[in-house]
Amino acid sequence: MKIKLYDILVAFESNVNGSQELSVMQKLVQHKFEITTSYAIHKTFDLLMPYYKRICDERTKLITQYGEKDGDFIKVKQENRDIVTKQLDEFLAMEEEVDIQPININKLTDFQINANEINRLKFILTEI
Repeated sequence: MKIKLYDILVAFESNVNGSQELSVMQKLVQHKFEITTSYAIHKTFDLLMPYYKRICDERTKLITQYGEKDGDFIKVKQENRDIVTKQLDEFLAMEEEVDIQPININKLTDFQINANEINRLKFILTEI
């Protein structure tokens, strides 16, 4: 299945920067489902996690390249924001072929998440 890097990123990150809230992917992994559904979820998580780590590494490299140290953080210089945004958008639009089996949304009936979180997971869900 072809998956955009952006979709992987938003599934693994929480809604608010700096938030201690779990990402929707973490919530999904931590929820108790019947065994075959849990297995499928964990297998999907394990397959996507290396991509997420790589995305974070590349984003950090880009920010470091065009940023400057500000205390404990690196901030992108104002004059470089357009360049960083363009390169990051192009990078996140890339697709990877990932061998995952979509998870049947009907198997998640007791899983409580909001519409925004469903949207973050839609690339791994099916309605079969």
